[in-house]
Amino acid sequence: MLEVTHEGTEDVRRARNHTLVSEYEAFQMKNGETISEHQTRFTHIVNHLLSLGKMFEDDELNIKILNCLTRTREPMITMIKEFKDLASLSMEAFFGKLLVYEHELIQQYHVE
Repeated sequence: MLEVTHEGTEDVRRARNHTLVSEYEAFQMKNGETISEHQTRFTHIVNHLLSLGKMFEDDELNIKILNCLTRTREPMITMIKEFKDLASLSMEAFFGKLLVYEHELIQQYHVE
């Protein structure tokens, strides 16, 4: 009874899982969104999927993150794809790298 009260019936869990998988598959970075805001939204979806038993490889998540970034971050995407082993970074470390690149681009923009 407690399980059904807190987690819902099997049908509710299945529907929640389906909704989250759909959100994950359709996930895109919003225009004007920072890497930090993007990370918060993405991590929320992934954490809920993990709690429902979905498993992810690090490189799968990192590739998904790269593919969701906006075109304005194309130089960052190219650089990361060329120099980083996406399988060797956790999602958190990968977002950390993106934050560093974003900060460096902002600094360059303000200097020019």
